[in-house]
Amino acid sequence: IARFKNMYKMKGLYNLMEAVRHLPHVTLKVIGEPIPTNVRNVVFLGTKPIRETVIEMQKCTLIILPSLAHYESFGMVLIEAMACKKPVIGTIIGGIPEVIRDGVDGILVPHGDIPALTAAIERIVNHTEFARMLAENGFGKVTTQYVWQKKAEETNKLLDGSLQSKIYAN
Repeated sequence: IARFKNMYKMKGLYNLMEAVRHLPHVTLKVIGEPIPTNVRNVVFLGTKPIRETVIEMQKCTLIILPSLAHYESFGMVLIEAMACKKPVIGTIIGGIPEVIRDGVDGILVPHGDIPALTAAIERIVNHTEFARMLAENGFGKVTTQYVWQKKAEETNKLLDGSLQSKIYAN
C-alpha cells in the first residue's frame, strides 16, 4: 500500500515483486499507482480511499511491509493488518521490529533479502495453522497495546512521572 509510485523503492516493492516472481501460486495485489512490470502475478489496484483499502486488507491472505528505508518509523500498516486479523511480514529495519515479534505475531526478515522474503511468504501461505496463530496473536496485541485508551493511560503515566520528578527537583 503506497499512494505514490515514488515510494515503491523505499517501501521495498521491487524486492517483493521479485520474491513473488518465484511463487507463481501467489498473487501480489498492490494498492497504489500502477507501474510497468513483467511479473505476471502482480496486480496493481490503483489508489483507493481508506474504506476500500480496509476492504482489500480484509480480503487478503497476508500483509507485507518489505521496507528498505532506515527511517521507517513505525509501519502503521502492520498494526492495521493485525487489526484485520491478518498475518504480517516486515523487514528488520527502523521501527518495524518494535511492532512485530518474530514468529509470535508476524515474521521479520532482513531488509533486501529476497530469498528470506520468499520463504516467509511461502511459510504463511502453506501453513494455515501457523498463519492463523500469527493473526490471532497480532490481533491480541492490537486490542491490548494499540487502543486509544491504553495509549492515553501510558501518556498520562509518563507525564505524571515527569511532573513528580520536577516537584522533587525543586
